[in-house]
Amino acid sequence: MDTTEKITLYNPHPHLNDEEVISNRMALQGLFVTRRDKCGVQWHQPDRAGRCGYTNIMVQDSDMQLLKHVRGEESMALPPFTAEDVCYWLGYDFDDHDGSTPQYANVRALTAVFRLHNIPHLVERSGTNSGHHVIVPIVPAKTLSAYTAARVFLKEAGLTKKDNIEIFPEQEKTSPDKYGSQLRLPLGYNFKAGAFSQLVDSETLEPVVSVTFSHLLRLREIQEPPRCSAKPKQRRATTADHPLSMGGPMRQCLLNALDQQLNGEAGHSTRLAIAREAYAAGLAVNEIVWLFEPQADFDYAVTRMHVESVIKKDYGRWRCDTLRDKCSEYVDCTKCAEKLNCSIDEEVAESA
Repeated sequence: MDTTEKITLYNPHPHLNDEEVISNRMALQGLFVTRRDKCGVQWHQPDRAGRCGYTNIMVQDSDMQLLKHVRGEESMALPPFTAEDVCYWLGYDFDDHDGSTPQYANVRALTAVFRLHNIPHLVERSGTNSGHHVIVPIVPAKTLSAYTAARVFLKEAGLTKKDNIEIFPEQEKTSPDKYGSQLRLPLGYNFKAGAFSQLVDSETLEPVVSVTFSHLLRLREIQEPPRCSAKPKQRRATTADHPLSMGGPMRQCLLNALDQQLNGEAGHSTRLAIAREAYAAGLAVNEIVWLFEPQADFDYAVTRMHVESVIKKDYGRWRCDTLRDKCSEYVDCTKCAEKLNCSIDEEVAESA
């Protein structure tokens, strides 16, 4: 976390005093404005399908455009990153356009994660039924790092995009010739709903007078995936080598586990065991990451982050009795022992 001067945003309404208007404009400018050359502006009237979309416009005076947003004259939307691939915030759009997908429980689940980790965030009722926006201001970071972190937090809350949640940034990387998916800035007027977005308490979801930030979230930077298309060949154990010699092959039982979809608690434990095993066998970080590509939920950046976290601790391989205890759903130690002609209770455990 990085400390900063306290920044306060006041709940928008048509009669903000001059001090509150200035405070809101400066807060948005410092925390959430990423592009000063162009932005999206919401249509004032819905189309025949009832949609109030956005038109991207070139901005001549960013301060004036932002002032219009705060006053409710226009409603601005921006991507969370700059043209230089630097991200300023994480965003979540909890959709409930037709009133059939209530989002209160989902919003509370995510914000509970943020409160647990002391992560700064704001929540606002977006104006359509139970729809909400949740935004986390961060110390400027590479878009890939923000992309990864946003999804890790959602997963920790037990949620997915299938819960009618849009995640920002939606792209892993941007460039000057790309604009990216955008979200309406906080404190804006929703022309479809005919009302300002409303700042709410992240736990009760009841309106609050203001939200104050005293620090920003600092993310750990994620390295970009290598640009080569070829994937490393998986190393296979042989009967001639002892399965737990340092720098030796991976045990066949764990290699076989990679042919299955590793789900649930046992799947998580098996993935952890595979990462530790592969590192001890001498595979590079990138090679370990690609071992998990057959998994249905494979995401390079997220997987690399978890692999780096595992090998940073460098606890070594798991004993066979640990595998039997934690990974028996996916690991067959009996076949491994028979194939390698070793004692999984004595010789292998001792070498671990």
